[in-house]
Amino acid sequence: MSMPNGSGFYAIKKIHDINPKAHIIAVSADGSFATEEKLGKLNVPLIQKPFKMDQVISMIQN
Repeated sequence: MSMPNGSGFYAIKKIHDINPKAHIIAVSADGSFATEEKLGKLNVPLIQKPFKMDQVISMIQN
């Protein structure tokens, strides 16, 4: 995941530092195994771009 002025992984870790119970869903066009593995260790599900809204709704409902 890439973001200006930091990374998505850094943002996720900071959010968890502030609120360990926060629910986060990552959205990325990077479908590499390394990205999925890192997110799995952080217990953060990934939605691949492009995605359909029903995928997001399904993930939120679970």
